[in-house]
Amino acid sequence: MNCNYLSEHMADLFDDTLEKLKRAEILSHLDSCPDCSAEYEGMKMLMEQIRPGIRVTASEGFKDRIIQQIQANESKPLKIKRRKRIMMNTSWKKIAAVAAILIIAGALIGKYGWQQNEARAANTLIEKSIKAMSGLVSVYMDYDVRTLPGDNFELVDVKADYVNHKLWRIFGDPGRWKIEKEGRVVVMDGKKQYLYMKGPQSAIVGSPDAGFVEWMRVFLDPQKILEREKVFAAKYKASYTSTESGNTITLTIKAKANGDFTNNYMLNSSIPESDNRRVYTFDKATKRLKSFEIYIEADNKEVQVIKVNEIKYDLNIPSETFVINLPENVKWMDAKELTGGKDKGVVSDTPESVARMFFEACGKEDWKTVDMLFPGLIQSGNADRIKEMLGGLKVKSIGTAFRSGQYPGQFVPYEIVFKSGETKMMNLAIRNDNRDKKWVVDGGL
Repeated sequence: MNCNYLSEHMADLFDDTLEKLKRAEILSHLDSCPDCSAEYEGMKMLMEQIRPGIRVTASEGFKDRIIQQIQANESKPLKIKRRKRIMMNTSWKKIAAVAAILIIAGALIGKYGWQQNEARAANTLIEKSIKAMSGLVSVYMDYDVRTLPGDNFELVDVKADYVNHKLWRIFGDPGRWKIEKEGRVVVMDGKKQYLYMKGPQSAIVGSPDAGFVEWMRVFLDPQKILEREKVFAAKYKASYTSTESGNTITLTIKAKANGDFTNNYMLNSSIPESDNRRVYTFDKATKRLKSFEIYIEADNKEVQVIKVNEIKYDLNIPSETFVINLPENVKWMDAKELTGGKDKGVVSDTPESVARMFFEACGKEDWKTVDMLFPGLIQSGNADRIKEMLGGLKVKSIGTAFRSGQYPGQFVPYEIVFKSGETKMMNLAIRNDNRDKKWVVDGGL
C-alpha cells in the first residue's frame, strides 16, 4: 500500500462497515508513514471539532440530498488563475461531505428548523477548506539551514554555517517536487524518488514515499503546515499558539526533543530531536505561508537554524527541473539493496561484533564482506576512492553500543588507524530493523 492509495481511501477508516483486513492494512501503513499519519490525525481532529454534542436524527434522504448538492457544486469549475479545474482527492471529498452533514445537522437542533446563519457558516467553512486544499498550482522556496553540505536534509548543526536550500513543488496527479542543497538533491518525479549526493552511496532510486527527506517534507505542502503542526502539538503535548495581526496569522510551536537521550549524541541533530521553537507566518486571506523561522535551544541560548529567503506561488516550473543527470561514472542503485536482503547484512548477537567484523573486513580488503555489511558502499562511482581510504586500516578499539534520539538502530563508538597513519574516532551507525532482522551498517564513516 503506497501513500497515493492511502490518501484516496483514508476516509474509509471513519466508516464502521470497512472490512477488518482492509482497515488493518491502512492502519499498518499509518504506523510506518509519518506524513499519512499526520493527514489522518488532521481528519480525526476535523471530525472531532465538528461532531455535534447532541445526537440528531435527520429525516430520511437528508444525507443523500446534501451529498447531491456537494456533487453539483463540484461540477462547477473553480476560477483559479492558470488552472481550469482543481480536484480534491477522494478522501477529502468524503470528509467534506461528512463535515457538511454533521455541521448542518447541528443547526437542526433549534425548534424552528434551519438556522440560516449557521448554514451559511458551514458552507463558508467547506468552501475555505476546499480552496485551502486545492488552490495551489506550484510553490518555490529559497531558505537557509545551519547544516553540513552534502549531509542528510534532516541534519542541523547549531555551530555550522548556513547552507542554502531550494525547493520546487508542482501540485497535481501525479505531484512532483525537488529539494536541493550543495552536495545533495532529491527529486520525486511522480513515480519514484531519486537521491543524488556526493559520497559513498551517490545515486539511489526508491518508491514515491521513500524516506530520502523526512521532517523537511512539511515544507512541500505549505498550506497543510497549520494542520500538521496542530496535530503535532496535540500528539506530543507541545506548546502551541496562534495569533492574528493585521493581514497575517502567526503560528508558534514550542516543542521538546523527541527520542531517547540517555546518551545525548543525537540531541540537536535534527528539528524533532531538539528543544525548538518554530514560527510560521501565513497570509490571513489566502492561508498561504509567507515566512518561517526555526530556533533550537542549545547551551542555554536560542540559536536560529532555519530562515526563509523567498517563497513564490503558482510559478511555471519547467519539467526538466525534476530530472537528475548523473555523471558518467555514477549509476542508480535501488534503495532496496541498501536496506538489506537475503544476501545483505548478518545475524549477530551484538552490534559491536558487527562493527568489528566490518572494520576487519576493510583492513583485509575483503570487499565482498564489506558490501554484505554496508550495502551499496562500494557499488558507486566512488568505489576506488573508498577502497583506497579503507583498505589496510587497523582497529584500535570498539566501544559499547548505545541508542540516541530517534535513530532506529544503535551507535558503536570506534577508533581506527588508516594505513596513512591517520587516526579517526567516531560512531558507526548500525541497524537491524529490516524484515530479516539482519544487522547492516548505515553510516558513521
